[in-house]
Amino acid sequence: MIREDYPLYPPLATREALANSICHRDYTTPGGAVAIAMYDDHLEIINPGIFHSDMTPEKLTRPHEPKPWNPIIASVFYRAGVIEKWGMGTLNIIDWCKENGNPKATWEVRSESVFTTFLPSSFFSTGKRPEEQRGKAEKVRPESRPESRPESRPESLEDAVLNLLKNGPLSKSELSQCLGHKHISGALKKVLVPLLKQG
Repeated sequence: MIREDYPLYPPLATREALANSICHRDYTTPGGAVAIAMYDDHLEIINPGIFHSDMTPEKLTRPHEPKPWNPIIASVFYRAGVIEKWGMGTLNIIDWCKENGNPKATWEVRSESVFTTFLPSSFFSTGKRPEEQRGKAEKVRPESRPESRPESRPESLEDAVLNLLKNGPLSKSELSQCLGHKHISGALKKVLVPLLKQG
């Protein structure tokens, strides 16, 4: 028996939304701050400032050109592995919501701030795992989700890597593919360094 976790909100998606808010925040707004508000029926991440460079909520749901408002912060986050690829954050958020059984996250401007809204996972209302609700026909980015991916949802990236390596040695790119990433992320590199030192 393997424990499977289906959190109310997908941790990777909320982390990415928070990182995006910090990278794209308008720091010229006095007294503003990125905020998280959790309600009975949804979670909001509020970012002071409005969309810039002709960005719209609709454009965030499809591939788009990255235009960070604060490129120095974005560069630091990228090098630290907090963000994986420029211009892919919102698409990853949508995928992670779908994987966890959450409706698609939404973005809107209200009161001179950008609101990212997450609705809770349907797992808590239906009792069905996300893959049971989606059906076998619908897969999230099927080309990057190999069949060998474990069905359990590990607590951390390190646990996921260790589970994959139980079946034999894998290269960085093979690990990245098994984890459903298109590229080797900074976070994966950070996990591999101590593991390699431990042997």
